[in-house]
Amino acid sequence: IAQWLRNNGVCQAKVFPGESVFYNKEIECQNRLLLEDSNIIYLETHPLIMDATPNYFIEASKVYKIYTDEKAGDATAKLKPIAILREPISRELSWYNHKLDAYKKDSWLMDVVHTNGTIKTYDEYSVELSSRIRANPNSAYNTLSFYVNHLKRWVELFERQQILILSYNEFVIDPSKTAWRLEDFLGSTMHGGFEKVNGRSGSKHIPTRAREVVGELFREKNQELYEFMANNPGPPMEENPFPWFND
Repeated sequence: IAQWLRNNGVCQAKVFPGESVFYNKEIECQNRLLLEDSNIIYLETHPLIMDATPNYFIEASKVYKIYTDEKAGDATAKLKPIAILREPISRELSWYNHKLDAYKKDSWLMDVVHTNGTIKTYDEYSVELSSRIRANPNSAYNTLSFYVNHLKRWVELFERQQILILSYNEFVIDPSKTAWRLEDFLGSTMHGGFEKVNGRSGSKHIPTRAREVVGELFREKNQELYEFMANNPGPPMEENPFPWFND
C-alpha cells in the first residue's frame, strides 16, 4: 500500500546518504522528531504526505503529542491514520520470518536465535512469545497483535471517523476494494495496481503446536476487537461489520 501511494506521488521523506535503508519506507519522523534534531525533508509534490510504519500503531500518544505541539497548533484534524489488520497468528509468523531475514544486521531481533547460534523453530519461538506476553501483558511491543488495546488508545485521542481500519484478508482477496476504500478515505484518485514488494523468505505454514499456543493468547482479544469495532463504527467507506479473522 505504501509503495502504491508513493507511485501516485504521495510525498515521502528524503533519505540522506548514510541513513538506514528502511527509511525508504519507514522514516518514522514522529519518533525521530521527539528524539533528535533530525534532518527530515519532505519533497512536496502532492497534497498528501505519508510516513508508513507499523511502529506507530503502539505510539498513539506520541503521534498525538506531535500534532498538538505548540509549533503545529492543533493539526490533529489533518491526520488520517490507516491501519491494516492481519490475523494475529499469521502476523506473528510474518514477524518471525522478518527476524530470520534481519537478525544478523539488527541485534535486537536476536530472539529467534538460541544462545548457541542455532535458529529457533516457530514452535519454540511461539512458546517463548506466549511466556513473554503472560509475564508482561502491558508491554506494547510484546502485544502489538492485541489490536484492540492499541485501537482504544487511538480512539481516545483522535476522532474515530478519521481512522481507517482495513482488513488484510480483503486486501489479499480483493485488492481493488481496498484501493477504493483508500481513495475514498483520502479524497484522492490513485492509479495502477498494487505491487508485491515484500518477497520475504520463510514458511507460511503455521505448525499445529504454535497455532495452539499463540491462538489461545489471541482468541479473547480478537473477540474484544470485534465488539469494539461494532460499537465504534468508522468512516463510511470502512468495511462494516469488520470481518472476523480466518484462524
